[in-house]
Amino acid sequence: MIKKQNITNIALYAACIFLPIQSTFAERPTMPRKELQAIANHVVTGKVIRTYSNAWDDDLGEYTAFVVEISVSGVLKGKGIAINERLFIRCKQRQAHRFEKPGGMGQVKIPVGGDTVEVYLKGVRWSGYDVIEPNGFFKIIPPNAADN
Repeated sequence: MIKKQNITNIALYAACIFLPIQSTFAERPTMPRKELQAIANHVVTGKVIRTYSNAWDDDLGEYTAFVVEISVSGVLKGKGIAINERLFIRCKQRQAHRFEKPGGMGQVKIPVGGDTVEVYLKGVRWSGYDVIEPNGFFKIIPPNAADN
């Protein structure tokens, strides 16, 4: 006969094993700009020229990889990126939970052509730049658009 104490111990051991695994795959909360600024190698502003995408799926879900082409209008942090330079920035988005497995969702929002954005980046020129997940893109609203 199983004692109540043994059932409690089994439940406690199971929680110790499975809860850390669950949190490993948990979606990350969005970060404030100050925190993104501290982690980023570069922070740039610019206009999105075009967004390229490629979709794939695996046992954790359906993903879309993006490359966002930006014409840089300002460099707020970092060196080696010039005004009017075109950057190709990588990011991804998870589209769906398959088999109910948790996981990071990638970027919260992906900008489209014509958007003016502030972007928080990790990486270096020779290996490429990645947007910090989950919210490394901030859309900039032009002052005259607020008047409409």
